[in-house]
Amino acid sequence: MHGRVIFGTGVGILRLPPDASENCDDRERDHACEVPPWVRDADLSLLTARELEVLVALGDCLSNTVIADRWHLAERTIKKHVTSVFSKLQISSRAQAAVIANYRKCAAWCPSGHYRPPPGV
Repeated sequence: MHGRVIFGTGVGILRLPPDASENCDDRERDHACEVPPWVRDADLSLLTARELEVLVALGDCLSNTVIADRWHLAERTIKKHVTSVFSKLQISSRAQAAVIANYRKCAAWCPSGHYRPPPGV
């Protein structure tokens, strides 16, 4: 696999092509990182390792059933993790979780430096 790893957990890794930053100018990259404060300021350090994995899965638009099947866990367990993610990040929908997860994936290469991955991620 070519490219630079910019985000990874046990669930997913996002790789950018080697020339990704050459495909747009600085202004376009900066504009791509403009998000509401609730997205930018979401404190992922509050989440456990498993909750971070759930957040990544939500960013991939996976249902609780699919996540549970992939991880060989009960759907009820996944539902508890999702509820905990919502509570800790002060959000109320899977769509909000997906926005946060995907922002964190792409923001790591954004020159504005909004995001620094938590230790171990």
